[in-house]
Amino acid sequence: MFVMFINDLVDALKQFGVCVKLFADDVMVYIRVLNNCDVQQLQRALDTLDNWEDVWQLSISVSKCSVVNIGKYCSAFQLTYPK
Repeated sequence: MFVMFINDLVDALKQFGVCVKLFADDVMVYIRVLNNCDVQQLQRALDTLDNWEDVWQLSISVSKCSVVNIGKYCSAFQLTYPK
């Protein structure tokens, strides 16, 4: 039932080129960051997630959220994702 409820979220996030994975009540959003444009795309997706949560009055548990950087060039980009 929950997946049907958040199905529009997946469509909204995919328009920014991010990958979205759902499992039970968890949502994972990720993208391969090769340049600052990719960082901006991810930020736009996160902004869309923030707007979606306001519209549907379904709060995101910020304490369970995290950013994982994998690779040797992670520090080459300014990776800050404020809410």
